[in-house]
Amino acid sequence: MRPQLIVDFSDRTLFAVVVTAEGQVVPCSQEVRQVATRYLSTEILFDPRPTEDPDFLWEEALEILGRTDARSLFQRARRFGLRRPWDAGSFADALRLPSPLSVLSSPAALVDPVVQPVLPGVAIVLLEALLSPVFSFLAQGHPGMAGIADAVVVIPACTGRQARLALHRIFRRHGFRRLTLLPREIAASLMLLEEGPAEYLVWDVTGEDLQLHRVAIESMEGVRRIRTVAARTVRGLGWPCWVQRIALALAGQERVSMSPGALVPSLDRALMGLLGVSHDSAELPGSPSLRLSHGLLDEVLESERCPGLLPDLQASAGPQLDALGAHGLPTILLGTACGLRRFQDLFLSIAGGWQPPAVAQQPMPERTTRGVVAALLWLRSQPGSMVELPPSGGLRLDTFHGEACEILPAEHLPAPGEEGYLRRCFHFAGEGGATGPFLVHLLWGSDVAPEGNANLGTVPLEVGPGRGALWLTLHLRRSVSGRRLDVTAEACLDDEGTQAPARMFVAQDFPSPLRGEA
Repeated sequence: MRPQLIVDFSDRTLFAVVVTAEGQVVPCSQEVRQVATRYLSTEILFDPRPTEDPDFLWEEALEILGRTDARSLFQRARRFGLRRPWDAGSFADALRLPSPLSVLSSPAALVDPVVQPVLPGVAIVLLEALLSPVFSFLAQGHPGMAGIADAVVVIPACTGRQARLALHRIFRRHGFRRLTLLPREIAASLMLLEEGPAEYLVWDVTGEDLQLHRVAIESMEGVRRIRTVAARTVRGLGWPCWVQRIALALAGQERVSMSPGALVPSLDRALMGLLGVSHDSAELPGSPSLRLSHGLLDEVLESERCPGLLPDLQASAGPQLDALGAHGLPTILLGTACGLRRFQDLFLSIAGGWQPPAVAQQPMPERTTRGVVAALLWLRSQPGSMVELPPSGGLRLDTFHGEACEILPAEHLPAPGEEGYLRRCFHFAGEGGATGPFLVHLLWGSDVAPEGNANLGTVPLEVGPGRGALWLTLHLRRSVSGRRLDVTAEACLDDEGTQAPARMFVAQDFPSPLRGEA
């Protein structure tokens, strides 16, 4: 058996394990401030004070980022304010930069003429620097890891095409022959692979929004098939929302002297230390007299300031759960906030479901990686078996009205080795007389909200007076293996031939099946 690496690269934390050739599970640890830790922060902090120097040049900073080795990046980047949360000199009011994965997935960032020339190179360097502790651990030559060349990386479903290509490039550079990218909801559901056919609700509060996924597992002899049936995004109910709730509860009980607004940045990092790393307590930066603990948080969240949580959440998430048809399904909770008993009970009561025991017994930061581990060990115990990962979702178009309309579901894709054409007309409306570029975002996913899908490509169109329709023409080619879909898209705001169409070439890769070795 070959050893395999599994990495969960989430919006806030990085956790990696190796399944050795003998089937042992070895967490990849890193020493941080003389303490070995299994969970690393993927946050990048920015201290703006160095950039306020009159002699500071952004061009020089970008040049340094573009040619710096990943291992020494943060040492050299200190001069222009980049820090990791545990670096000495980091201060409580430092700004948290967006994840390089999310920036590379942003349609607007990818077509911005100011950042477009340098964005891919800088983002790849930052991603490689964040992943360097994992590669350093593997380089130490632990027993059972010799010849490791297969990796599975768990990422948010909304991770775009350019971000996925960046990960492939980084892992190839480090000698990995095969890289499988899995969305978080699929990876976590793999934990229940042996429990037979079923559907599950995955409740993920890892990012800025609450992500709800309905996942189905189908079972045949020697084969398990797993796919995302549908997804919904509930805006504003992700991790920052729950940090704000805790800050209000603490301030309401006069636990701290700071206002909730000033408390949030410090509380955010302290909670990640307490809930994400499973410490018994964590010091709250800026309030040395107060140490957070699970008991203290349970106490303040049971206070009179929090009973409104249930109706507020029911009003926001209830309609989305209805649309998914997910009420009462077994529920997989993901995200640091779910580590708090009060929030965990709240989420389960809204969903009307329960956590399967196989899920509940796993540490919150390890649930996606443990799902992949469970699948790999099941495959090793069943020679010739297979886990199929068919395309989930479909091609979608951002309407810029808060929705992503589906233009081609996965079940209507061309068969492997075949091609097809699709032409659609969309009503185009906006401010009268408006001119300038209009961005056409082609997406892939299962979510009705644009931000819940992966950006495949973006093309700008010039808007002129009298344009009333957007014509979109797609030429689709499916690879012989069925694992790749190439799309040539032409977009035009005029069907009379007076305006040249804007063209883009995009692709979507589907995960290869996970197979047991004969």
